Amino acid sequence: MHKVMGGLKDGDGLLLDGHDLYVSRNREQVISRVRLSQDWSSGQIAAEKPLAGLRYPAGMAAVGNEVVVAQSQLDKQQDGRPETPFRLTRFSKF
Repeated sequence: MHKVMGGLKDGDGLLLDGHDLYVSRNREQVISRVRLSQDWSSGQIAAEKPLAGLRYPAGMAAVGNEVVVAQSQLDKQQDGRPETPFRLTRFSKF
């Protein structure tokens, strides 16, 4: 991309699926899907999905027609006591 897009504050994990770029936004606890242009030079937020139970989503991976996202628990950095084991959330691509 030639310029930074607004509206994707606290982006963490990225997953490219064709011309769709999924962005996990940790503090907002939401997954955004950006539709990229055919020449990859720009993109628009196409959809956003707040998933129940997300706790600071981070890295993502595609598994068939689904996405798996790690819950980083970055909010636990101050007291150093994250819940273990860390959880994964699985959802259908949107």
